[in-house]
Amino acid sequence: MNNKYTCLHKNIKKLSALENFQNYYDFLGKDEGYCYGLSACWGQAALCNELSTYYERLDYLTRDYKLHPVSFMRKSFTSLTELIEAYCDAKKLCRNNLITSQLYYKNELGRLEILDSINAFLQTLIVYHTPCSLQISPKHISQNIEAFSTLVANKKIHAYNANNSNTLTPQISEYASVVFWGDKKAYATLFSAIKLLPVIKNNAYFISVSGYGHSIGLRKHQYHWQVYDANFMTENIYIKPLFSDDALVNQLYQSFAVTSKEISLSIKLYVMAKDNQQAADTRDLILLAYHYLNINTKLQHYIQKHRPFCWNKEYVARAMLLSQQLKSERSLQKVLSLLEQEEQFCISHRNIVSGNKDTKTFWLGSNYFLLLNSLKCQSEASLSKDEQKIYAATFLHERLYAKQKMCPHYFYLLCAEGKLGVIKACFDQRYFDLKSMCTEQYSPLVIACQNSHTNTALFLIEKLPYEMVNRPNSSGVHAFWSACQSGAAKLVQAMVHDPKVSTTTLFKNTNALYIACQNGHDKVVEILIKHTSLFLHPQKHEMLLFLACQGEHEKVVATLLKYVDRYCINEYVTLHTPLMVACKKGNLAIVTMLLLCRETDINEINLLGDSAFSIAAKEGYQDIMRLFIKTRKLDKKTIARTVYQACKEYNHNALKVLIQYYGKWLHQKEYYHYLTLEQIKQVRAIVKHCKIA
Repeated sequence: MNNKYTCLHKNIKKLSALENFQNYYDFLGKDEGYCYGLSACWGQAALCNELSTYYERLDYLTRDYKLHPVSFMRKSFTSLTELIEAYCDAKKLCRNNLITSQLYYKNELGRLEILDSINAFLQTLIVYHTPCSLQISPKHISQNIEAFSTLVANKKIHAYNANNSNTLTPQISEYASVVFWGDKKAYATLFSAIKLLPVIKNNAYFISVSGYGHSIGLRKHQYHWQVYDANFMTENIYIKPLFSDDALVNQLYQSFAVTSKEISLSIKLYVMAKDNQQAADTRDLILLAYHYLNINTKLQHYIQKHRPFCWNKEYVARAMLLSQQLKSERSLQKVLSLLEQEEQFCISHRNIVSGNKDTKTFWLGSNYFLLLNSLKCQSEASLSKDEQKIYAATFLHERLYAKQKMCPHYFYLLCAEGKLGVIKACFDQRYFDLKSMCTEQYSPLVIACQNSHTNTALFLIEKLPYEMVNRPNSSGVHAFWSACQSGAAKLVQAMVHDPKVSTTTLFKNTNALYIACQNGHDKVVEILIKHTSLFLHPQKHEMLLFLACQGEHEKVVATLLKYVDRYCINEYVTLHTPLMVACKKGNLAIVTMLLLCRETDINEINLLGDSAFSIAAKEGYQDIMRLFIKTRKLDKKTIARTVYQACKEYNHNALKVLIQYYGKWLHQKEYYHYLTLEQIKQVRAIVKHCKIA
């Protein structure tokens, strides 16, 4: 018997072969699995109070249909693909009014209407799982979860673009984030601190915890934690019972398969977009809460252990004076200067505490406590970039106080999150050797480019030697290719003019220009055409245009048409020309641009016997059909074949347009030259039955 995770893997592989579905398996069927997409989708569904919809949809995707078939239209289906095809056929018949028992069909369709959202849900998994490797989105790809938040919770959603969907799902956005590095005790303190944040009390949030190769979702339920891990499906469950803080930390180590004492993770807190009043670059609230709770706890323990010393009148008066000075200061640099003076005072008066070896520890605890009190009095949004950089270094100072070596995964996560202030602090304080962080498996520069962090990537390019700038990661991906894939136009502009960067790198025989066209990054495409040699192969122009049309990237198509040899519009790529694939996708804007080119041959027929016009008719796109008819003269042979195909498939929408424009012509003798007598009889019978003419 297959578990739910195995069934999900097999069902996605089968769905990828369907005509109206993308090749999801190539994106999602990887070693890292589905954890990133599923945890993000679960978190958003929980935030929007739509978990029942999420679990219902997941039931269809993780079902073993051979053991548990589904009945529909008085038939039993043992495959998800067969069920979806039958559902779509029934929906098409019902929409075209070609059935008599409308009520029965509508009841059956209503019972399985959640199948409408399967396609959009799988698209969403790709968006969350590999945001920079997306072929589907016609919009700008962003790491921010907010851009795609309308795709998940509502089960009636049909379209990718939220503006065209009927979902009322509110958007969500990142409220706070931190890249954390610590042991079990530190993580227990961290999650205790997170529960103290004001936004947690409103319960309108979810937390994403990610490392390399895995991600889970968290929510607080009363006084415990609710954990969603995609790997739970191997046990045929979606979610486990509630966890305490300590049990949650143990589950983290188990979920991320960590055997060492310390672990590095990226922790993000998401809220409703309307509730997020934070500045875009102010995400240190979690770290601030952790410091406050951690140092406060240490200070309380120290006071209990050394009460006579701590209540010394001289030190109490000095601490009160220092506290007032810190609270009055608005510059973090001056705050740190005061703390350095206090450190020197504590060291010079160490002999006051006879036999006590913890004076240094007391100084660290008390001064961090005062520092955080000072920061708490300030508005987080008032911190300048330099102050944020110094503040970030305080965390590293505490973590590295008794250490000589930084955790490499912590640095990689800093690059993935674009924490440039912390990275610069690490570099300035020589907490690490940048060259030693560039291994055969990981490249910090590739990581920064994949996540569109321009400033971080440029800093790493400046510090790294030539061979490390162009070194690929373990998957064979280079930094420049990743930058073009993610659509970071400013970064690409800087890289093409940097002599350190090689622009001719390939990944799976695909250059950077191909991936930019595929992902819809029009600004990047124009930069590559103007400033690199990647465009100097006319025989490849049809592939570039085909990829842009296939992805429905209107701006990329418009950009390419300014530079390509326009006769490539009539060249074939996998049995279709760019015009044919645009008609198949139903993108009126792209079809219009291609038809306005004088070089376009609209009567071109592929090996399947289809023309661009017949493909538009087959898909039922009436606006595109009218555009063909009004813009250019279609061959009578093309018209006759299209009419016959529409009649043969009972395509009501296409026949309505065809008869409207060519109804009189179909009765002329000319028409008989293109069809057999049997085909003509069939056409006339269908036209009469549909009562269109």
